[in-house]
Amino acid sequence: AVSILGSPKWNIEELSPEKNIGKFSKIHLLSVNAGKDEVVPAIYTRNFHIQLGRYFPDYDDRFSYVEYSNSGHFMNDKDWKLCWSRTKIWFEKHLSDV
Repeated sequence: AVSILGSPKWNIEELSPEKNIGKFSKIHLLSVNAGKDEVVPAIYTRNFHIQLGRYFPDYDDRFSYVEYSNSGHFMNDKDWKLCWSRTKIWFEKHLSDV
């Protein structure tokens, strides 16, 4: 899975990914956020990946967090292209694991 400019913090807390971390036991997740995002603050996803790292010993094999520190919600062109390049590489690597 890939989350682009998403957040694990939802209005219905009991359904939030951050409250259901155990459900990620078979998931390979790349999360991409923008450091200056004024709509979806990156801090929630950044903290979620810290939680994932503490919960799953194989974090480095199945999870990745990328934050483009110079982009807002409407990412700059360079970061947007890098985001989609990383997404393609992620799927090529992890879909072969399924």
